Amino acid sequence: LISDLDVVWLNGHWRRWMSWADPAHPPVPQAAALALADVLVTTDELDTTHDDSGRGVSAELNTGVVYLRGTRGAKAMVQSWRKAMLRQKGGKHLTENVNDQSLFNQVVSGGEVKDLQAWLRSRRAEGVAAPPDAFASLPGNYRRVHQTGSSHEPCLPGAGCAATTFTFGTLPVRPFTGGHTWFNQNVQEMDGHEQPQHQPITVHFTFQFGDTKEYPHGKRQRAREAALWAVDPPEYFTEGIFVALKGASYDEEYKQQVYRRFPEWSPQRHMALDAIQRAVVRDLLALSRALGAALVMPPLTC
Repeated sequence: LISDLDVVWLNGHWRRWMSWADPAHPPVPQAAALALADVLVTTDELDTTHDDSGRGVSAELNTGVVYLRGTRGAKAMVQSWRKAMLRQKGGKHLTENVNDQSLFNQVVSGGEVKDLQAWLRSRRAEGVAAPPDAFASLPGNYRRVHQTGSSHEPCLPGAGCAATTFTFGTLPVRPFTGGHTWFNQNVQEMDGHEQPQHQPITVHFTFQFGDTKEYPHGKRQRAREAALWAVDPPEYFTEGIFVALKGASYDEEYKQQVYRRFPEWSPQRHMALDAIQRAVVRDLLALSRALGAALVMPPLTC
């Protein structure tokens, strides 16, 4: 199980999506097939309704969380991924868009596994933990598993081994959240968020400012705002001078005026509400600088 440094783990419920190994705690029904795939990975999917259907991959795979099962297929994927990265080493035309994740997306692709019973038998024959009736009551929105069309060698170059295909699946965005689904869509407050199939497990700080070594503070501050950064000393919150906004940036009357002026689909509605919020932050920043104080950022509504 691999996790990026900017992933916060909220609990230890990852097994309910990834493994049949503990008979006393089987995976959730939606993960019955997923918990047998060679490779599992999170995505940058933003549409929770589409994702809940479990029917396909429509967004870029994100290697923030990757699970590799101890199978020949998983080893084949790793070696194929490794070779893809080595081929780029020393290239003269490399850009920031050529990285381990972009190459992972090139390697991990294929079509849906259709004959689930035959696949289940092959999984069990290989020693993957699963009961013979694992697919007896699949829900309509079970998460589909895909298989590569080409075969790959599951060993180091020169070792000599038979090539094999591998299977993969994507982890759902409500339990394995990203920056947009957590901070903007608030999946942790959506209907059913307390149910096992929707309970958040991780927060990956994607779609956030602060991805470079020159400015590492953005993700840290986002974590503070969500009470996910637990390493500040108590004096961080109590010592010094602070400037904060008392009340909201705008009232309900102003909001309704904007709503009447611009239809829901218009970006001008967002821009009008955003303008007054930016003006508030500007004034707070000027005041805090004049006083030598720390600015407490007000809540910003998208």
